[in-house]
Amino acid sequence: MNTYVAIDILPTCINTYMGQIGENGLEMQLADSFEIHEVHIFGHYYWNVFNIYGNLLKSLKKVAAQSEEISSIGIDGFGADICCFGTDGQLLSQPLSFLDVIDNKNKTRLQHRMTEAELFEKTGMPNLTFSSLMLLNTMREYGSTSLSVADKILFLQDTLIYLLTGEMITESTVASAGGLMNANSRGLDANILSRMNLTPRNFGTFVYPGMTIGTISEDVRKLTGLPKVPVVAVAEQDVASSVISVPTETNKFAYIFSGRMSAVGIELTKPILKYTALQNKVCNQQGINDRICFHKFLRGLPLLQKGWAEWGVESEAEMTRMVQELPEEASSFVDTELTVFDSASSVNEVVANYCRLTHQVVPEGNGAVARCMMKSLALRYVEEIQRVCNVAEKEVDEIHMMGTSSDNEYFCQLIADAAQKPVCGNRKNAAAEGNVMAQAYAAGVVDNVEELRSLNSRSTTHKWYEPKR
Repeated sequence: MNTYVAIDILPTCINTYMGQIGENGLEMQLADSFEIHEVHIFGHYYWNVFNIYGNLLKSLKKVAAQSEEISSIGIDGFGADICCFGTDGQLLSQPLSFLDVIDNKNKTRLQHRMTEAELFEKTGMPNLTFSSLMLLNTMREYGSTSLSVADKILFLQDTLIYLLTGEMITESTVASAGGLMNANSRGLDANILSRMNLTPRNFGTFVYPGMTIGTISEDVRKLTGLPKVPVVAVAEQDVASSVISVPTETNKFAYIFSGRMSAVGIELTKPILKYTALQNKVCNQQGINDRICFHKFLRGLPLLQKGWAEWGVESEAEMTRMVQELPEEASSFVDTELTVFDSASSVNEVVANYCRLTHQVVPEGNGAVARCMMKSLALRYVEEIQRVCNVAEKEVDEIHMMGTSSDNEYFCQLIADAAQKPVCGNRKNAAAEGNVMAQAYAAGVVDNVEELRSLNSRSTTHKWYEPKR
């Protein structure tokens, strides 16, 4: 049976999986995992690419020791961070983390180059504070030497592919998420790039999920013990990759991707560029096979994680147990998109103040506040799904929970009850699953994504939650 290697870049670690697709669905095995950390130097946050690459080679060496039948390798990740290369093909500096640019000042400065309406008309993407476009604008603003002399600019995922194969590429789903891809032509938008004093020539060969990029270099083969394995372009942006792996036999599904940010949306066959989409801050992100991941980004899980620190709990599971020990009673609700949560020193204080102002019962105790936050977030997810569906004029029959909180049974049940629709959970590794499935598609195992999803729906690892009436 063919074995596909999926390298999944998370905000705090990189996981390497070995995946196989058979009649009983998708089987995943974690081959290795190592931590990654942003480095704070002279007021900026960077990724240490060479450290990441060195550890990645060690992971691939472990893969080689576990299997002699590796069909291909794919890389997906959470961000759209960029690396600058000189004419000699060498990295000019360690790349900035997208966390370096999340502030309103940078967002305002981008307006001097283009309006949000103009950006959306061309790319189908609103002005996101964590996009590659924002990162490029920030680098221009502070006078980045590496950007000013760069011959090529690669995303972090594509940088690792370059180090493995020697091939410089730009993958479509990351370019789209970064605000650099034209929504209609499905290529880099020359007009948008010109605002950053760049051209499409400054990027690698444009590729789409399912295309073969090249094979790992001789040096990599010697260092890892792997044979001449091809590297395949998958949906390199984690939301798009996760959507590929949705285990369903219907196209009437919604998804919730929960990570450092949450993405809530549906899949479409063509972009929606009308004003109501921009007004609601909905993204038209490129997916596989011309599909569009039509979603909104929400704060989501970081709000709960901020509460964990305040409540003295170490995990989401511990927090959920704390909530479930409380007697059932009517809950108050807060607006989880309030920006005051970002800077507040106390989640409990913000929740209490909000409830007083809205004439609701103030939750007493950490468990009650945690329950209020979880129910509020579940309700917000469902409201945003409906809002996205309204913009697209589409209905859905089921919801797929993917990412960090998808194995939280209490939370998934809250969403099912709020939506009055079945919810599929236990999809924590959805992005890695989509990575494997894109490789299987490239290998010709199936003819289309529908067949992949149908195969994955047979897996026994997923769990469904039916709404309580």
